[in-house]
Amino acid sequence: GNVISVFSGRSTEGTVKKAFRLDLIASSPSWEELPWPKEARGRVHSVTGIRDGVIYLFGGRDSMSLQPLKHPGDRMEPESLDFLRDAWRFDQGAQKWSRLADLPQGLSAAPSTAVPAGNAHLLLLGGVDVGFLKEQLKARPQWNGQGHEHPGCPRDVLAYHTVTDTWTKVCLLPDDIASPV
Repeated sequence: GNVISVFSGRSTEGTVKKAFRLDLIASSPSWEELPWPKEARGRVHSVTGIRDGVIYLFGGRDSMSLQPLKHPGDRMEPESLDFLRDAWRFDQGAQKWSRLADLPQGLSAAPSTAVPAGNAHLLLLGGVDVGFLKEQLKARPQWNGQGHEHPGCPRDVLAYHTVTDTWTKVCLLPDDIASPV
């Protein structure tokens, strides 16, 4: 498309709660700040998608909060990370965010944007959860879980239904994909 959107990220002070849009075909392109959902935390490695002109924001990671999590398994205490389950919908015309059903688990860093499928779904292809990141850190502590031996992302494909506001695990990505990143 002709519009680029950027959501949140990290600064020297931690994660930020900001979103921006750049219209590339405007006579004088410049970044426009969008509102941020009031109840949402800042985040990195979130997954976004667009369906019928509506922007969706799923999960991500944030620095560990001082508050207990509803799902304690979404926290990595030694690394001071919280994996987020929250999901949001941004109506560009009304400039308004709405909270959606939570992801089935805290999820971040999917290897692509959410993909529109069928009449009303967005697919999340892979993504990193707490269990996967723990496995990677254990396998390659000297590289902080990264490096040439990184196996890519988990193969789960999740479908979000934009009408019923529900999540379903659809399938796994094919085994023939050596590293779905």
